[in-house]
Amino acid sequence: MAVVRGERKVDPNEPKIWIKRRNTEASSETAIRFTSLEAGARLLSAQNRELPRLIVTREPRSVSELADMAHRAPRNVQRTHRRRSVAGIVRLSLGE
Repeated sequence: MAVVRGERKVDPNEPKIWIKRRNTEASSETAIRFTSLEAGARLLSAQNRELPRLIVTREPRSVSELADMAHRAPRNVQRTHRRRSVAGIVRLSLGE
């Protein structure tokens, strides 16, 4: 909104799409950033939305196991999670 009001200029390296979501635990706002609408649509595709559901319902022990459940290549699943993490959609952490 500051750009629209003329209060600041857009840095060429900034993402072009910003979506804010509320962090309910700390009641602060965090941003989900996509480099384009197309990138956001790919990250939020039905195939990619299936991954968190599989994690919750079937509790895979590894990316390879999740990939098998999703009928996808492990590298594809890993890349998808990394991109979703960069966008702020998911948070990645090391397993036990």
